[in-house]
Amino acid sequence: MLRHPERVKSLILANTAVPRRRLLWPAKAFLALLPLVPVGWMRRFRDRTLTRAFSGVPLEDQAFWADYQHALGSRLTKAELRAMYRLGTHLMESFHI
Repeated sequence: MLRHPERVKSLILANTAVPRRRLLWPAKAFLALLPLVPVGWMRRFRDRTLTRAFSGVPLEDQAFWADYQHALGSRLTKAELRAMYRLGTHLMESFHI
């Protein structure tokens, strides 16, 4: 983007929030259990969690964000979902809110 700004038509900033540190221990427990969880359950959990996260977004924008996140998450493998959750846990450990 910095080298060729004329090529960028639009930009979507997503996942820019850092989770609260108080969620660290449940996140670690969840991460430890993930190898036992079927990938379909992981995707449904992610979709449900994101639906709650976007509940404060204006109603007309909620459908866009739900479809956007579902399209991203539906392509992820179990290994990629686990890596995403590990990254989230690392963020909670690294940043202090």
